[in-house]
Formats: sequence, C-alpha cells, structure tokens
Amino acid sequence: MGASKNVCVIGAGVIGLSTAYCLANCGADIQVTLISEKFSPNTTGDGAAGKWYPSHLSQTPQSDLRKWGSITYKWLLDLTFSDLAEDTGVSLVSGYHFYDYYKQDPYWKDLALFFRRVTDREIEKVNENGYYNVKSGWFYTTFFLNCETYLPWLITRFKKLGGVVIQRRIEDFSELAGKYDCIVNCSGLGSYKLANDKSVYPIRGQLARVNAPWIKHFLSFYSNEKDDTYIMPRATDVVLGIHNVPHSWDDQVDEKIHEDTMRRICAVMPSIKKAPVTWKWCGLRPARPAVRVESDTLNIDGKETPIIHNYGHGGSGITVHLGCALDATRMVIEALGMQSSAIDCNYNFQRISQSYGSKL
Repeated sequence: MGASKNVCVIGAGVIGLSTAYCLANCGADIQVTLISEKFSPNTTGDGAAGKWYPSHLSQTPQSDLRKWGSITYKWLLDLTFSDLAEDTGVSLVSGYHFYDYYKQDPYWKDLALFFRRVTDREIEKVNENGYYNVKSGWFYTTFFLNCETYLPWLITRFKKLGGVVIQRRIEDFSELAGKYDCIVNCSGLGSYKLANDKSVYPIRGQLARVNAPWIKHFLSFYSNEKDDTYIMPRATDVVLGIHNVPHSWDDQVDEKIHEDTMRRICAVMPSIKKAPVTWKWCGLRPARPAVRVESDTLNIDGKETPIIHNYGHGGSGITVHLGCALDATRMVIEALGMQSSAIDCNYNFQRISQSYGSKL
C-alpha cells in the first residue's frame, strides 16, 4: 500500500465543496483539505435561485454537459426521494418556459422528467395578460437546491470524513508549494487571477425573494423584444428575476433593476403584488467560453505538482456540480497514480449519501 496523499481543494462554493466531499468519499487513502476565503452563506450559490437548468455554458461540449447534467439530475432525484430531502434543501418542482419566438427542444429534454411542448391552450391562457406574445414553450420537472441548506450539509459530511477546513484567501498557487501532492482549483471567478485565465468573466445577476406560498409552478418568459422574466418557487420562498449582464463586476443591488423586474413579474403574475419582498441580492456567475474540468501541471520552484481545474460553470454550477466533482475526483486519483478497485469515482447514491454516523 502506498503512502497517504495530501490533496488541497481551493474554493467552497457548490463546485469546490462537492469536489472536496467526493474526494473524501472515494475510498482512496488521501487527506483532503478545503481552503477558501468564503463559505456558506457567503458564496454565489447561496444567493442563486438554485434551479437545475443548463445556462450560460457557451462552448462547452454537449457530451460533457449531458454527462455532468444527467449525473447531477439523478443525484437530486435520489435525494428528493430519500430521507435527506429536507436536510439537503432539495425540492422537486414542475413548470414552464415560454418564448415569444419558436424555440427548439433542448438537448437535455430526455434528462428531465415529464418534458413536453406546451399546448395551444396553455399558450392562449398565458397570453391573456398581454405582456408577452408567447409562441412556443416547454413544460418539465426539475429541482431547486437551496445552497444555504445544501452547502452546510456537505461541509458537515466532509468534516465527518476527516476533511480539514481552512478559511484563507489564496493569492498564488506557490503558497501551497511542498504542502500537497495535488491541488484542485475550484476558485470560480478567482481563476481570472489565480490561474491567470483571462477568458474568465462574470455574468452579473440580480434577483429578489418574496413570500408567496401560493406559487407552486416555475414560470420563465424569454423574449426577443422585452426583458426576460422568471418566477421560481422553492421550498422556503419564491425567487424573482431575470437580470443578466456579462462582463459586469458590479455586485451591488440596483434599485431601478429591482423595480423593473417587479413590474414585469406583476404584469405576468398580478398576485405577486401582495407578496412581501424578503430579500434582494446581486451576484456574479463565474463564466468562461467553456467549463474547464481538466488536469494540468504546476511547476513551483522546480517541482512539478499536478493540478486539476474545475471552474467556469456560468449559471449552471448546481446543474452540473456532482458530475463535475466526480470527474475531478477521477482526475486526481489518476494524477496521483492511485487507481484501485477499492476506489470509486462513479455515481452511487448509497455510497455518496451514507450517513457516516460512526465517524462522529
């Protein structure tokens, strides 16, 4: 048996934390350390609506998106029908996407439950309010994952597995030289500087949360003529948006944008006027031309150290997080030369979700 290996994961958003958890859970003889400047509830995922829906993924190969997205969808489905649903903050919700132009079916339609095109009757009904002139759309069932619940659940499990957590900002990979056998970079937007990746850019998003328990289906409206709109019911609240501004680093709430969003929302769903606003938020999605999940090598002070990159997920961190985490875990195991029948980097709900009560 070889010596134990030390692995460091940088970043504690949904990508970094799920990767650290999968590494600690794969059966390899490794010590995993998670280092991040920010933890829940101060990550981008904590503020996001948290819907399983591929978006802002640009040039990422469809084969990768299908693989990562299907694994994550299955994980969320299994969580939903387990006794962990409340603990993890996952909820199963159906709803509609409407378009004021003809929209082809998405590549992922066979991954989601109950996907179908909307009927003429549904289009006629939604057009009664007159705000959007809907011409096509979809109905399907997906998940909302509340990261304010999910990330603390993951980090608790990670620690039970012996994972080490350090709150610290990493300015340069050289700070980790000689301390770890492999580094996993899940720093999101931080990779613009940390990995010197100038293709990384933010997509500014702003949303609001309201208390509207009568809203049970999500509604998204996409338009070539007006700003887009979404209404997203979660287990604890309803999230309202949409606002997308690529290459904007401004993370402060803009009251005018909030007012414009609420005006659109109330035009398509007048009952929202009665819903009290409980929270306003602005965040920056970490985008790049294609999601980067790949193995590389660092040369620090003449010593080569394997590094696995896992960042650039745009608005789809939750949609692909577990699939990407398992891929990154496999790459770490291969880079360390630790392949073994006892190491499992594949999706297995019983293994990944087990309670580890004996390790408390």
